[in-house]
Amino acid sequence: MRNLTINEISKDEFNRLTGVLLLNKPAGITSHDLVDKVRRITGIRKVGHAGTLDPFATGLMIVLIGKYTKLAEQYTRYDKEYSFELLIGATTKTLDPESEIITQKDSSSLEDKEIIKVIKSFQGSSFQTVPVFSSVKVSGVRLREYAHSSENIVIESKGSNTSVATFMLKQGSKYQTKSQKGTIKIVLPRKKITIKKISVDSISDTTSKSLDKFPPNNPALKLIKTTAKVNKGTYIRQLAKDIGVKLGGYPAMLYSLERTKIGEFSLEDVITLSELQEKINTLNS
Repeated sequence: MRNLTINEISKDEFNRLTGVLLLNKPAGITSHDLVDKVRRITGIRKVGHAGTLDPFATGLMIVLIGKYTKLAEQYTRYDKEYSFELLIGATTKTLDPESEIITQKDSSSLEDKEIIKVIKSFQGSSFQTVPVFSSVKVSGVRLREYAHSSENIVIESKGSNTSVATFMLKQGSKYQTKSQKGTIKIVLPRKKITIKKISVDSISDTTSKSLDKFPPNNPALKLIKTTAKVNKGTYIRQLAKDIGVKLGGYPAMLYSLERTKIGEFSLEDVITLSELQEKINTLNS
C-alpha cells in the first residue's frame, strides 16, 4: 500500500478492483447512496467510505474500494474543514434543514461584532454535548434511533456540564417498555473536541420567507457564512446550537454544510463518477 495513488483504479493479485477515490457528494443523497453508485460502476460489493455526510450536506468524501477498505479508520482520524451557513434565530428538531422549524426568535438586535466575537471564542479545545440526532450509542442503541422513534424530544440542562434528553416515544415504538411509560431519559454524552480554526466570512440579515428550504414566517434572522477546521468527531450542528446559546439563548441551526478538506485532500482533488467509469472502461479494455 506504500505505492497507493489517489483516484487511480488498479487490480490486486486476485484480479479484483482496488482504489481510493475522492468524490464530491451532492445534496439530496446519503453517503450510502454515493457508495452504491460506485458499487454499480465498479461491479463489486466491497466498497466503503471514511466519514459520512448528512443528506443535506455536500462535499468531500473518501471512498475506498477492495482491499483499501481496511484504511477507513486511518482516514477518519484526519482533521476536517467545512464551509457552512449558520442561521441564528431559528432552529429545527434536527438542527439542520432536514426537518421543520420548531422555534424562532427575532435576532435583528444582534450586532455583527458580537456574533464574530462569540463564534471566534469557540476556537480551541472544549467539551461538546453529543446531539440527539447522532450515531453515538447509549446502552447499545444509537441516539438517532431513539430520536427518530420519538414524537417530541426535550433537552434540559442539569448544571453547567450536563444535558438530559427526554425522548417521548411514538405509540408502538419498539423501545417502549412498561417501566419507561412511553419516555426514555438519557444523559447525553460529552466529548472533547478541538476547533483549530474558525472564521466568519459574511453576515446577512434575512427571514425564513427568503430561505427556500423553509416556509415563510416573520422573525428577522441572521445568516452567517463560516469556515472551520476541526478534529475528528466534532458535530457542526451542535456547534451551531452552542453558538446560539452563547449569544444569549437564541435558537440556532445549520442552514448549509460543505466539507472542503479531509487532512491534506481537498475538493480540488476530486474526480467525477463519469471519470471513474472511464477509468474502469480503460482498465477492462
